[in-house]
Amino acid sequence: MAVVAPPLDTAGAALLSSIAQLQTVVTAAKTPAIQPALVAQLNALQCQAVDHFMATFWLQAASILSTMIPVRVDTRATSMKAVILSVQNQYNAAVAAALVTAPSLFTYLNMLQTELVDYYMNTAAFTAASVLSTMTGAQSQPYNYISNYTFYSTEEGY
Repeated sequence: MAVVAPPLDTAGAALLSSIAQLQTVVTAAKTPAIQPALVAQLNALQCQAVDHFMATFWLQAASILSTMIPVRVDTRATSMKAVILSVQNQYNAAVAAALVTAPSLFTYLNMLQTELVDYYMNTAAFTAASVLSTMTGAQSQPYNYISNYTFYSTEEGY
């Protein structure tokens, strides 16, 4: 795994430890009947770790989207990308004009990008395991920066 939790992030370290332990169990499991359940549990933990690191700004959703290549992009992902591009253009214009709306646009943009990463992971366009093995964490906000991001299910309408 390339992503390592920052020193003060005990929750992130615990998630990565749980993933390593479960990966050992999945690899050693000899009973085909329980293998799918173990793999699903491992995937859920890996998705939780990616979400945790995005919410703590250890991983940036924008960096994940620019690095990871989804195996497929459906119409919902395409419409989400169009909204992200529109908000990105608004954010760039707000920054260039030094508008007070720039921070809120950045927050909204990050939320949309995080939602798209979650959508891709939930639809297997790319896996959380590939995100964790490809990306490296870098603190982009002060540790314990409080985000007002709300996690959404991919089952909700966009």
